[in-house]
Order: sequence, then C-alpha cells, then structure tokens
Amino acid sequence: MSNSITRWHYITVGGSILAWLVFAFVYCGITTSRDRNENVYFVIYVLMSTFYFYFTLLLVPAVSLLGDFIYQGVERWFFPYDYQIVQEIHRHESDATKADHLEIENELTPQEARSYAI
Repeated sequence: MSNSITRWHYITVGGSILAWLVFAFVYCGITTSRDRNENVYFVIYVLMSTFYFYFTLLLVPAVSLLGDFIYQGVERWFFPYDYQIVQEIHRHESDATKADHLEIENELTPQEARSYAI
C-alpha cells in the first residue's frame, strides 16, 4: 500500500512542477497588440538560461522542508508520542529478533515448500 502511495506522491509532485513550467512557457509566449514592452513576456526564456534559476529551483524546496524537519525533530525530542518512545526503546535491537516475535510457523513439508518455490 505505501509503495503505491509513494509512487502517486512522486507523480503528483513531479506533475505539478511540470504543469507550472508548461504554464510559464505558454504564458510568457503570449503577446497581444496592447503590449507596451514585448520583452517582458519572454522573461522565462532569459531566466531559464541563468544559473540562479536552477539554484533557486533546488534551494526553495530544501529550505521549505528544513523548517518542517526542525519542527518534527523538536517535537519528537521534547514532546514525543507514546509510539515514538517505544521506537526509541527498541531502536538498537537487531531486526532478526523481531522475526522471533511473530507467531507464524512453517507447516509445509520440504517437498511442498520446494514445489511452491518453483
């Protein structure tokens, strides 16, 4: 379930960025007879030829997420939920011990297991 959610998240985020860029190109390409300065509408083409545009394109999401990460870190450190406390208690345990807690037994004979594997 979470894999499909992650995939749809990537599709929606990437799609919204792509839709904004397409809109910017189309909007900047439209000129009318009432334009006072024709160069204003072609700004996106000049802007995208600079280093600052791509630097800002990477910097803005990173800085925006930084505040969220700091908030989550402070909240987890000073005001943790009960499940986060349990996670911290068990964080140094290896994953192999967690499999022992499951009450699932293999009731297949070696012959059945081999046939299912094939």
